[in-house]
Amino acid sequence: MRSLILFLLSILIFGLGGTPANSHNSPFAEVTVNGSNEPITIDTNDLLSITISLDASGNSDNADWWLAIYTPYGWFYLDVYTGSWLQGLSFTYQGPLVDLPPIEVLSLPGLPPGTYTVCFAVDMDMNGQLDFDKLHYDAVVVNVTEASTSSLTGTWITTNFNNYISLILTEPDVVSDKNYTWINECTESGTYEVSGSNITFHMYFTDCEEGSGLVGAESDLSYQKQLKQNSRSYEYSLTGNGLNIKKIRLGTQTIDLLLDRSDPSSWQKIGSGTISVVRHYDFGNCYTDIVGDIPFTIFRSPHFGPEVHHDEVYGYGDLRGELTCARDNCNFTLEATGMAEIRGYFAEAPFGSTDSCMLGLAITDNYYWGKCTITKLSGDCGGLHVGWINPDPCMMPSPEWLEFPLVKGCTIHKAYIPNVEDYTLQDIETVVPCYIGEQ
Repeated sequence: MRSLILFLLSILIFGLGGTPANSHNSPFAEVTVNGSNEPITIDTNDLLSITISLDASGNSDNADWWLAIYTPYGWFYLDVYTGSWLQGLSFTYQGPLVDLPPIEVLSLPGLPPGTYTVCFAVDMDMNGQLDFDKLHYDAVVVNVTEASTSSLTGTWITTNFNNYISLILTEPDVVSDKNYTWINECTESGTYEVSGSNITFHMYFTDCEEGSGLVGAESDLSYQKQLKQNSRSYEYSLTGNGLNIKKIRLGTQTIDLLLDRSDPSSWQKIGSGTISVVRHYDFGNCYTDIVGDIPFTIFRSPHFGPEVHHDEVYGYGDLRGELTCARDNCNFTLEATGMAEIRGYFAEAPFGSTDSCMLGLAITDNYYWGKCTITKLSGDCGGLHVGWINPDPCMMPSPEWLEFPLVKGCTIHKAYIPNVEDYTLQDIETVVPCYIGEQ
């Protein structure tokens, strides 16, 4: 057993492979993985297929047959007598050599990341031990990498501007969660996960009315709600740039939502602006202040067509948060940074009409607030100290859907949004006239 371990380790370390030419009638053992006899790399979504073959070269002597895999979790070998792969190391079969045509011995999807070495050997001395001078072998090294999620990272949007629907999917953030933002004249934020052909959305905040979001639950600012997220799963498929989510319940309708992929980097920039955020929450013993500026760009979007005069808005920026609490005899202040994202539209209006140009913005803290650090501390606070990092979210996300009439035309230096205290628009400029046909 120890000699087999040394042999397999020599293959793993030195990359040995093939059959030594001991004599003119030496058997030839071969193993392939996914059709390859060379080292290969696959990802965690790929299928692993192992095939072995043996050319006995007219030799029918008894031998020890070995088929084993070295994995990140130890050794596994095929036991012909039980028809099973078993953990540990032992011979696979004892008996005479025969010509073995290529035969698949293992087909396994979804291997964890790591390095795997597949070894197939015959030992001409059938004694249950490894005899190097009697050994004929082959091996293939397989590197399994984490499957890329880039195919589900990005932005999708409907092509009908009268029914503005968008879905933003992002890569994992600082706390290793994949985040999503749903926009349908309201916003819903949370995390998502993919398993096979299903996508599950875990909502942690929304200002959508019930039935308008992907999850469709009422908003709740409590930590308990974040810890016990509402979830909903859908069947989905990707076709080219399209994302098809099956049987979404929106209001009284159940529809298959067909979304097209958007790529703002390829669009023509026609304007810009900034929205300033100043939020204040008072929770009795604690209060939170969140501030920051979020720059955004207005794009001439090909999604809506050249004559529609309905354009895309996209932007993101950092927010700074401070949570101050006075509990019992302990006073402390936590500070953190989070990211906010803007999606929306800019709609021009016919000159001379009573309609206003409109700016619609969905603003969301698309990422959890992470790594909240104590910056001030006084009183009897137990083991807490300045510099201590709270791994849990300490700031609340606050998605918001805003629509703002641009009654002053195409340049606005500063404007307060009606009935909204937390946001201020600044320095909006466009290179196209706000009113179509204006002289």
